[in-house]
Amino acid sequence: MLFSATILSACSSGGSSNSSAQYKPPIGPNSYPALQTMFTHSKTAYSGAFAPKSSNNNCGISDDAAASDLAITTGFISMVPVAGPALGALTGTASVVLSLMGGSSQNSCMQSELNVINQQLAIQEAQIQSIESELNLTDNTFYVENYQNASQIVAADNLTFQDAVSNFSGQPNNAEDLGSMTNLMIDIKFWNSTSAAIAMPANLAIYMESNPTWLTNTYIPGVARSGDQANYQTNLISLAGVNLSTSCINSGNAPYTCVSQNPLSSEIVMYQALYSALTEDISTQGYNNYIPLYDNYNNTLMQAYQQTIFALQQAYFMEYLNNQVNYNNAVECIGQPSSCLQQTLSYGNVSGTYFVVGYNPVATSDESSVYTNTYVAAQQQLTLLFAAYMNQAYINTLNYMVSDGVVGAQTYPTGPDTFVVNGTTVTDENPVNYAADLGSDTVAPMAYLINNIQTSSAAGAQGYTGTLASSLQNLQKESSIMLYQYYGLNNVRVWAQSVFSANSSNMAESLQAIAANYESAPQLFINGSESFIAFNQSVVPGYLATPTGYPLGLNYQQTNQSLMPYYVPASAYPLASGSLANNINLSACNPSAVGAIPGYNLYWYVPNGANGTFSLGTKGVPYLMCGNWQTGYYQEDVAGSINNNLVAYAGSVENFGYLAAHLLTYVNLAQNSWTFVSFRNNPEGTASNITYMAASNSGNFGIDWYDGSSLTPGESYAWISAGGFGNATSNNYITVVAAVQTTFPDGFIASFGINPIQNSNGYYTNTLGISYNPNIDIVQINGISLNSENARWNYPGNPDGDPYNWAVALLNMTLYTPTHPSPNNTYVSGLLLNGNLLFVNGAPMTGIYLYDYEYSYQDTYLSLNPVSYTGPNMPSPYGITSPYCSWDLQDYSGGYEMTIFACQLSSYW
Repeated sequence: MLFSATILSACSSGGSSNSSAQYKPPIGPNSYPALQTMFTHSKTAYSGAFAPKSSNNNCGISDDAAASDLAITTGFISMVPVAGPALGALTGTASVVLSLMGGSSQNSCMQSELNVINQQLAIQEAQIQSIESELNLTDNTFYVENYQNASQIVAADNLTFQDAVSNFSGQPNNAEDLGSMTNLMIDIKFWNSTSAAIAMPANLAIYMESNPTWLTNTYIPGVARSGDQANYQTNLISLAGVNLSTSCINSGNAPYTCVSQNPLSSEIVMYQALYSALTEDISTQGYNNYIPLYDNYNNTLMQAYQQTIFALQQAYFMEYLNNQVNYNNAVECIGQPSSCLQQTLSYGNVSGTYFVVGYNPVATSDESSVYTNTYVAAQQQLTLLFAAYMNQAYINTLNYMVSDGVVGAQTYPTGPDTFVVNGTTVTDENPVNYAADLGSDTVAPMAYLINNIQTSSAAGAQGYTGTLASSLQNLQKESSIMLYQYYGLNNVRVWAQSVFSANSSNMAESLQAIAANYESAPQLFINGSESFIAFNQSVVPGYLATPTGYPLGLNYQQTNQSLMPYYVPASAYPLASGSLANNINLSACNPSAVGAIPGYNLYWYVPNGANGTFSLGTKGVPYLMCGNWQTGYYQEDVAGSINNNLVAYAGSVENFGYLAAHLLTYVNLAQNSWTFVSFRNNPEGTASNITYMAASNSGNFGIDWYDGSSLTPGESYAWISAGGFGNATSNNYITVVAAVQTTFPDGFIASFGINPIQNSNGYYTNTLGISYNPNIDIVQINGISLNSENARWNYPGNPDGDPYNWAVALLNMTLYTPTHPSPNNTYVSGLLLNGNLLFVNGAPMTGIYLYDYEYSYQDTYLSLNPVSYTGPNMPSPYGITSPYCSWDLQDYSGGYEMTIFACQLSSYW
């Protein structure tokens, strides 16, 4: 028997004021107004055994039972079906959460059938024992290492929490530790030795009347074994993470309004330890994507919450049953000798929540109505108190969840919430405050990444600078980026509404049947699809989110640096940024500002096919891209790094010289000749700006012909003049490169080189080509490099071996003319960039009229996609064929030089 009488207490959460305004109960899955409505039946005196009729009203309660208040005096509520699924998706991969909560919606009713209650509790006990396997937690390495194996790693806080849970629920698969409730149920003959429910009569009063020695010989010894008040109260505080203010209760407030978080409880301290373990795990991931760790961590918290809810339900039943046994004994002993009255003290001993005759405030009475009124009030307050415990446990878990908040069109639920309880409409004005509670004690994934990049940059770490953090922050300010949201969060009040509605209509639907309708419990973070979906994982390598950056010696130009967050269009839902076949590889971005263009300058590229453009990506799918591409040497400390210096070539490689001499030719007689290069698709179209980024020799590039002006890096120009050599010697050539960026009509920012070439002075001509930026080779969309033919700077079989960095790229084709049919005499410089054909065309030697446009003297055009080009999968010669393209040759100094080349182009721009 429980002899001690200790009030459940920790440090006081409030003063001694009589005002109840400062005390507010924790808001979570359980609605206090809805639960209170369950206790609003008339409190008619109940005496003797009552056999309920077969006709039911709702929740399995007969009409007569409701009228006589039998539902209250003999009933019991399971809050698990409402509170349990609050964490964990209700369908799909985590649908087992529902099977853990009980069979039907009516489990959340005021259930009066003792046999049903007994069966329900036995089922839930079996579910507790299998929770790890049901939730597939054995495949969760974070769970196994940091929670399941707490004893091996001496995780004292985790063990304290688990011990508190096992005090009520026992240890899974451990016959020596069944838990206090199971021991009690076996000892009082409600369950057999295998924890299976034994068939019971209609209600407890009938059972006690039929078994007069059960109270003295069975129940009271069973209660004595199930634990004392001190252990009960200590374990309750530990597992729920609660504080119950005695000063609040002593001020006349209902106990449930006096519940708050206990930061010193084992639950909270365990959550803190688990979060520390998470951040430590992230720091060890190196090149691996660390985002899946967030799911493992959150799912570990979810199962801890599930165990807490089950244990609280068991503790609640033990107290509820004790009140009910005392009540039945008191009613039965009215008019009997004093020896008839045998009462057991409360486990929790919280004022207002227990019914013990002879123990304040219940005095011995000859009126059953006195007992009934006090009993019903005690059971109501006990129910509200445990609802508050569950709600606080939910808030505690939310506080330590890790998730980015709502973005785009997503919103947090707002109140009020309306429930239908026993046919009565109930309004709850206090919704769950997700905005304040979710992740309040952790760092959101996006902020965590940015914070670590800033810390690493400040410490002088390798691989990236603070400009990456600034670039991500700029996207975050636009609310267009998100890294991770936990899919297992549901709108718990909508779920509760659905359960109560099913109860009220007496449908007795299974929880799975209710949840099959998405509107019954929508996910908190939706992606526009009305179904329960685990979002695709974002991709972030571990060293990006560590304060030390990447390890010295890592060739990060060849190692995964993919950064794949979620894209959030304005007033829309998050979209996954491509797939694992996409790789932005941050080393392809320039971390330093170029003029007004900030370092990295990350932006979202969303292919749309505008103005006839193609893409390696899928229309409407976002891809994170650099708006400031790398152009210079990168990572000197690692052998094997690609050397991306802008190189000026001077030499006598005859093969390269011959090919360069047969590109598009501009101006005769060499000696400081120039051509004006613009990015447009016809001579009369509006030019798109060319942004000058860097050059191997800035003196070869300017704004106007011969004026000697220089270009400003980071500035955009309608055209760029290129040329101005005059220093070639016999059998020699010179080529220089300017790195530039242009924006394609669909928004893609392309990076490439413009290469003016002075051929040997024997040819007296200059030519122009364009080159790949080799840094972009490592960037992929759908598994294909943005530089689709990055290895080509001349024809196949080039005897000079591998291409030089920033060397002129020649398309794999030979052009023929009717007047000069011999092969290998003309070539086209072009690039396949993000599925588009960018090539050099024009008539810079002499003006000519082609395809309805006049190509004027001195101008060179960088054009995109001739009308005969059909897209990324088109084989050579990429549509550059007659009659779609025209070219001609002119004889200068005994050699054939290409003077004009133009293709029929789209008229979009």
